Amino acid sequence: MKRIIILLLLSVITSYTYSQNKHTKTATKSAIIPGLGQIENKKYYKIPIIYAGIGAGIFFFNKNNNMFKDYRDTYLNRLNGTVFNDPYPQYTDSQLLILSDYYNRNRDISVLGTFAVYLINIIDAYIDSHLIKFDVSDNLEVKNNNITIYFKF
Repeated sequence: MKRIIILLLLSVITSYTYSQNKHTKTATKSAIIPGLGQIENKKYYKIPIIYAGIGAGIFFFNKNNNMFKDYRDTYLNRLNGTVFNDPYPQYTDSQLLILSDYYNRNRDISVLGTFAVYLINIIDAYIDSHLIKFDVSDNLEVKNNNITIYFKF
């Protein structure tokens, strides 16, 4: 897992180094450090949202992972006949198995949610860098072959 993360980080840094496009550089900065692309686009209000989403994902991952391990270990100890202090005597073996599957699924969803927030962070930085010079004034005009059309809203 560490090798994959290191390879991804090196590929992102390499693409940033050789990229000539400002939009790609902004997205790459946001991929390396979440929120850095939003700082470059001067959208500072989005940074706490990004870190809250990533932090919530990590919090729920840890919570669900600990509960999964507790229920799984209790189930395996009962199954193997190991003498231990049973923290969940109110549950049957099948209930422990159901609970461990439930927290395992929630742990996986937490990982997907955290990755989704991270990916949305990168996409948002890329799109904002494109739209930073977008004209949103009331008087818009279209010029084509000496014909000018004015739009007033």
